[in-house]
Amino acid sequence: MNEILKSTLYSLMLLLLSSCCLETTLEESLTSQLQMELYEREHREPLKYLELSEELKNDIKKGGWFSSDKVIGQSIVGTITNQAAFAVYKDIKISVVYFSKTKAEVGRDVFTVYDFIKPRAGLKLSQKLSVPPTAESFDATIISAVSSMDELVQ
Repeated sequence: MNEILKSTLYSLMLLLLSSCCLETTLEESLTSQLQMELYEREHREPLKYLELSEELKNDIKKGGWFSSDKVIGQSIVGTITNQAAFAVYKDIKISVVYFSKTKAEVGRDVFTVYDFIKPRAGLKLSQKLSVPPTAESFDATIISAVSSMDELVQ
């Protein structure tokens, strides 16, 4: 941590000494430097900037004249939100853990959302799941994501 602080202070001192010209040039340089540092932090730690809001939804097959509606499965639906200011994320891996009435783990699913999420934006989520019949509750968590520099350039 001290090395990062020393490096940052050294960079800022060099920047101050080398830009003795106009005040606006110094201001622009500092702004640019801070933006780059923030982007690098967002790039290294995507899980700090991604949020997941979710719920389980029953997938229902509508009944006909002589049959009633039937639950044919369940899906996780919700939104993944990117709180980062600069970083674009992709390939978000989500873990879903199912719990019984007694809070014992009764199953687990892991899936990947292959899409891009731009800064300060959200992405709708809908994924079919194999929910164990003994599951009473669940917990979904983002476990990994990739920062995409390619999308930033486009």
